[in-house]
Amino acid sequence: MNFNNKKIKSQASGFLGMITLLLLGTVLSAQTDLPSGTVEVIKSYDAKLLVAQKLPLQGKLPDASAEKKEYNYNLQPEIKDKKADIKEHAPDIRPLGISKEKIPESYKGYLKLGTGFPLAGFLEGAYSTTNTKNYFIDLYGHHYGIYNSSRENQVFAETNIGLSGTNYLEAGVGMNGHVNVDLNNYRFYGGYNPEDTSFPGDPAKRKFTNVGAGIKIFNSKKNSFDVDFWGGVDMYGYKDNFASTERGFNLDVGAIKWIADRHNFTLQITDDLLAYGDTEKSKLNNFNVKPSFTFHGDFFKVKLGANLQSSSGLSLFPDIEASANISGPAINVFIGATGDQYQNSFKRLSTLNPFIYTRFAETGNEGPFNTKYFDFFGGIGGGFKAVNYRVKIGYKTNKDYALFVQQANDLRQFDVIKDDVNIFYIGGELSATFLEKLTTSVNFLQQNSSPRVQARAYGIIPFQLGINAAYLMLEDKLKLKADLNFATGSPYRNRFGSIGNLNPLFDLSVKGDYFFTENFGAFLAINNLASVKYQRWYKYPSYGINVLGGISLRF
Repeated sequence: MNFNNKKIKSQASGFLGMITLLLLGTVLSAQTDLPSGTVEVIKSYDAKLLVAQKLPLQGKLPDASAEKKEYNYNLQPEIKDKKADIKEHAPDIRPLGISKEKIPESYKGYLKLGTGFPLAGFLEGAYSTTNTKNYFIDLYGHHYGIYNSSRENQVFAETNIGLSGTNYLEAGVGMNGHVNVDLNNYRFYGGYNPEDTSFPGDPAKRKFTNVGAGIKIFNSKKNSFDVDFWGGVDMYGYKDNFASTERGFNLDVGAIKWIADRHNFTLQITDDLLAYGDTEKSKLNNFNVKPSFTFHGDFFKVKLGANLQSSSGLSLFPDIEASANISGPAINVFIGATGDQYQNSFKRLSTLNPFIYTRFAETGNEGPFNTKYFDFFGGIGGGFKAVNYRVKIGYKTNKDYALFVQQANDLRQFDVIKDDVNIFYIGGELSATFLEKLTTSVNFLQQNSSPRVQARAYGIIPFQLGINAAYLMLEDKLKLKADLNFATGSPYRNRFGSIGNLNPLFDLSVKGDYFFTENFGAFLAINNLASVKYQRWYKYPSYGINVLGGISLRF
């Protein structure tokens, strides 16, 4: 297809104005076309908000099953949308992102190659092969890095590559396996003023390496016993460049017995074992037995279950939920209570905050530790026509919750401290589609945290709001997208013991993808147009305005 210069310039000049109208239209549409107070919660809240793949403010609130999800929002200019889920730790906010391409059925793979400002490199691709009957194989890879910036050492590189596959046997059994390698390189660039010369001789590199693998066996067809079953293991090895290492092993087996194709008994057994070592060594093992019975009526559902866990001792948690349709699919109310213990592993904590001091033994901690929580929640959700919504409200108690404070000896790093934190939260999401081409969503999360010992819940973001819009045009060759993310600053404590709140986030980003032919296209993303240098962690400012662009291939 040929384009003359005048036509290209004319289209380009209209892109920015169109994106602005899309963003404004999102807000106006939500105000005029939707009932007030309707929002959909797709995340299961951890009430230390978690963190996971652009903010995670695009995160969705959990469904009525109240499964734990992560809520990620990267303040590093990562070019990918990560609609995160919410877990038990504060969200890792990262605002910049380009979503991973969803491969159309007619294409086996795609490749994106780009660069940007500040000086950046971007490479992403995937390839899938299948015979459509009994096996699927996926190969994927991603690299994004910024190699030079105005602030010394404010550079990073994130690389991952993986292979996964599923095979369905004639006996009605399926097998799934995966392997992955992640290499993440950061530098200590914050904690002090740029003119400070206290650290010139110290190593600034912070490198994390993760190697993982897993296999799962499950039934792929209905059997004569009407029982679904599964069994699998996942393993990983994780280390940094300061000789801290961790090995993780997860076992997950279970079965579901169906009754009249509606009700079911479920039994799940899991075992999470990890071994950590630096100057000292420690182990942590969480063994869970989770029985439950779920009754499905014509207009309601009730789940009665329990979670029996053994770690340092025996603990019993509820696993209860009830929901009812008040007006068909338009209005569904739910209420429930859950609980568990999750591991604050070296891998988990350093993924949330890559600037933590990982020699736990030297800070008085025994190593990775458990956080024990109870979550009591309720809400409403549903949908009608092209609109879906969900709101969830709850109260969560956390024993030994992970908080982050600036280290006294090395201003660039953070110590992990524990406290009992109670969190009252409310979150929701509203999504709508207009004219089949314009999709919009609004999501929010409000958390009020009350620590037992500390003055503030250091690292928990009190409020987050995201507004997103995407529009397809020119026979679906052009996709325009706009994101507006806002978050209040989290509380911090510095090395002097002074307490305060970090400045809020305000991030407006726009993106365009255009395919000139069936197989060749280009993308451009302009992030953080307001150039707000938000600090997710104390004295670690994000980049200002940044740009990423390149070419796209489909094959």
